[in-house]
Amino acid sequence: MTNIIARSAALALASGLAALPLAAADATVTYTSLLEYYDHGGITKNATPFGVVTLEEIDANDVKVTVTLNSPLFGFLNTGGPHDPFLFNLTGNYGVTISNNASQTFYNGGYSATATSTQWTATPFGDFTNRIGCCGDANGSGSASPPPLVFTVHDAAGITFAGIGATFSGTGQLLTLGTGDHFLSNDGGWWFAADVTDGRNTFNIAARDAYTTLTTTPGVPEPATWLMMVGGFGLTGAALRARKRRTTVSFA
Repeated sequence: MTNIIARSAALALASGLAALPLAAADATVTYTSLLEYYDHGGITKNATPFGVVTLEEIDANDVKVTVTLNSPLFGFLNTGGPHDPFLFNLTGNYGVTISNNASQTFYNGGYSATATSTQWTATPFGDFTNRIGCCGDANGSGSASPPPLVFTVHDAAGITFAGIGATFSGTGQLLTLGTGDHFLSNDGGWWFAADVTDGRNTFNIAARDAYTTLTTTPGVPEPATWLMMVGGFGLTGAALRARKRRTTVSFA
């Protein structure tokens, strides 16, 4: 009888847990753009990307950008040319906040929507609206700032990476931009450009395409669900303790 009670309690708990509501799952959309082109007496696509730009829509008003570099590259820098540490494009002048660690010197270098002397140029990848500076604006590898570069773009009116209603291919590649405030490529089709070094050589790299992935975080039980779970565990434990008290051992 005790075994039946224990099994019944366990089955009831399992059935109850299966039917209990979970909090809604969080879906985080991230985008990646490969820094796989470089200027080597002309624009060349490298077999292995030099780095990756990852963009995460952390809420309706903020997009977090993380730029990593692959070995043997180890830093962003200024070399003139003109070449700048990191350049990108926005549809408007939104807030940019840098996240530096103790060894980094990145700062928001400004915004310019028109082709003037203040607009940022990355030869041979064209003009960009936004600049991330570094290194006290000193030139050369000796002043390089190490990766990752991390910054957040904030827009009180709301911002996404590719716009509301942007379309993507079956492999996740961005096909068309949507509406609203967002990032965009320049007239040459380049999304991002960076000036980098491997300690001996310096060169400009750029990203041409963008891709999306959807990451879903499983839901967690609601507070009321936790109470029901605790009660169910207690019921099962009581049944098992009762069984233990009624069990006798005899020796022949």
